[in-house]
Amino acid sequence: MAKQGTSDKQSLRNDLDPDFDLDEYIDDQAYFGQNNSKVTDREFKEERSDLIKHSLLVVAVISTIFLWSFDWSPRNAYNYFFAGESPVFVFEEGGQASTQDFEFSEAPEFNSQQSLSATDYLVELRDKGLLGEGKLSTFDARELYGSDVPISYLVLLNEANFLDNFSFVDITEFYENRVPIEYLESLNRAGYLDQLSFVDITEFYENNVPIQYLNRLNDIGILSKLSFVDITEFYSSQVSIDYLRALENNGFIETLSFVDITEFYENGVTIKFLNDLKSKGLIDELSFVDIVDLYKAEAN
Repeated sequence: MAKQGTSDKQSLRNDLDPDFDLDEYIDDQAYFGQNNSKVTDREFKEERSDLIKHSLLVVAVISTIFLWSFDWSPRNAYNYFFAGESPVFVFEEGGQASTQDFEFSEAPEFNSQQSLSATDYLVELRDKGLLGEGKLSTFDARELYGSDVPISYLVLLNEANFLDNFSFVDITEFYENRVPIEYLESLNRAGYLDQLSFVDITEFYENNVPIQYLNRLNDIGILSKLSFVDITEFYSSQVSIDYLRALENNGFIETLSFVDITEFYENGVTIKFLNDLKSKGLIDELSFVDIVDLYKAEAN
């Protein structure tokens, strides 16, 4: 008696097209099954990738809400968790803190403009001589009103002859970051006001960077080569002016990042060691971590 499997196969052959090849059909089904498995695997990977992206988005949203709730910028959050006390301004190795020509203190409060309508705001600016040619345009004035910049702050800017120096964006940023007019005057006396952006100025003020510190950076010829991030980090990390001068004299200021320089200074990496690495063609091949580790290993 023929086996059931053989009978079924023969019956299938009789029912289908005479040219039907069962073995080829089985191979085709196996190939389809493999491909279908690949598609399923790909879909799984895509779903997993989407899940990761959504998780990261949730974390980002929660972090943003947290920072917003405490009115923190990322920099302020970093300072809260990691930064220490306010730095001491050191000019030279072992030097004393410099006398500042601006005394950092609590910025004055100004009354809100929300009690005035937009038209009343314009009228008051006009009556005080702050609106028109050489002063504020009506567009500037409306933008300042929308940002709740008080007229009393604009009066102080005008008395210091700064009103026509700045755009409404500059003025708004100065006011929102509570930059005192006295700080702007100090920068102006030092000759830096026209050289710095509103971002530079607000960051220097918020980080208590003394005017005299800017003067010393300028004296050694590197002020214009540094960003506000470089300067605030060097100041807050108390990187000495002597060390920065030596780096500049040996051609390292424009080739090293503020992270490199700060780490080298804090770990005592000498200029001689950096020059030795440079002469051996290694300095561009190594990270600051490598250089610090090598220096410590050789110093011991």
